[in-house]
Amino acid sequence: MNRAGVRRRAAVEARLFGLAVGFLTRLPVPGGRADEGQMASCRRYFGLVGLLLGLLATLFYTVISNVLPIWVAATATLTLLIILTGGLHEDGLADTADGIGGGWTAERRLEIMKDSRLGSYGALALICAFALRLGLLVTLAAEPGAIAAGLILGASLSRIAATSMISLLPYARLEQSKVVALSAAQSRFDLCLLIGSGVLFALLLSGFFSTLLLLLALAALLALLRQWFKRRIGGFTGDTLGATQQGAEILIYLVLAIRLGGT
Repeated sequence: MNRAGVRRRAAVEARLFGLAVGFLTRLPVPGGRADEGQMASCRRYFGLVGLLLGLLATLFYTVISNVLPIWVAATATLTLLIILTGGLHEDGLADTADGIGGGWTAERRLEIMKDSRLGSYGALALICAFALRLGLLVTLAAEPGAIAAGLILGASLSRIAATSMISLLPYARLEQSKVVALSAAQSRFDLCLLIGSGVLFALLLSGFFSTLLLLLALAALLALLRQWFKRRIGGFTGDTLGATQQGAEILIYLVLAIRLGGT
């Protein structure tokens, strides 16, 4: 490939990364419309966007933990992540809990999940998820390197896990939404790049054994959620992807906390 070709390819990849950042966060990125092919291809960078969020959260925690108690610093760090993402995944968790908890049929569950109002199941899910994340982060804070690994891997691997769910289930809704553009079949290269980036991040930050435990735990979680979502609503929606991300993030913190307790 000549120099001009390299520049064109770099521009394309930068565009895809920008689309991934714009989709998953509130960070300012250049605008512009994207076709379905570009939206599907930008999924390869969702783990990298998570890495970026994790690095920002780690930097923020490192600074404020020097002047604030650990509980306050951890709470502020989780709040920062919510602000950076606009509560995208938390909203999905709440809607999923309301829909699956309050509906008796797949159609009714999907209908409830579209309702913007927060129900009791959603509120409880948000409270429990935030409390679990906070408690586990405080546990990881006993070792500076552990909380850094938790924030970075929690942000990156959880988004890789949620994105992988798209390849495991059909889209459950008939009507169009912004998630439909992401649900197109993913190429083998994109899927390998997505998962491979997560494995690389984990190996660098937590070592071989912890990486193996994380991958096994996440694979088990995806298998369970795949069957649950398939039975309850017939596939995935944007909300269930958010719920998957939240569950995966908690699981990652838990695995690392258990490893910390065993060292």
